[in-house]
Amino acid sequence: MINLPAPFTSCTCSRNHVPHESCQDKYTLLEKGQVAQLKPKNHREIVKLIVIDGCVIKAKNSSKCDGLFIYENDKGQVFSFLVELKNSEKWPKPVHQLEAVRNTSIYKSLISSLSIKKRHEIFVVVGSYIPTALEKRAIENSVGFRVKHIPRTRNTPYPDLKEYLVS
Repeated sequence: MINLPAPFTSCTCSRNHVPHESCQDKYTLLEKGQVAQLKPKNHREIVKLIVIDGCVIKAKNSSKCDGLFIYENDKGQVFSFLVELKNSEKWPKPVHQLEAVRNTSIYKSLISSLSIKKRHEIFVVVGSYIPTALEKRAIENSVGFRVKHIPRTRNTPYPDLKEYLVS
């Protein structure tokens, strides 16, 4: 069972555009044509999609990523996916947006309260820009965490974050 503290509960997607326009539904985050989703495969799995930009963090001038998926599998393991959706914006900006949220006390306390293991914290950038391997590694080394890059152009299938799980 995933019990979210405030302000995460009030920013958890429940249906199209509720509580935020970035919610396509309970399991799909949409921002300027880019999408990420994580759908449960059975009734024993739990998914919570939390809108970060404009809901949990409302400050216009602060750096922040778009959303956070919390996923509990049927074995009771809990994973987090911090997600930034970008069209063609070059790195490192999207990675720095993930880093900014990762370093907030509210995010750290949520991860701690849900007992999410460090290896189950997954950082994702979905977008059409493809960094070189050298560029990706240099940015990851500078921020201190690995980033799953999901290349996606508009009008292509929605990526399912479950494909990026580690046990």
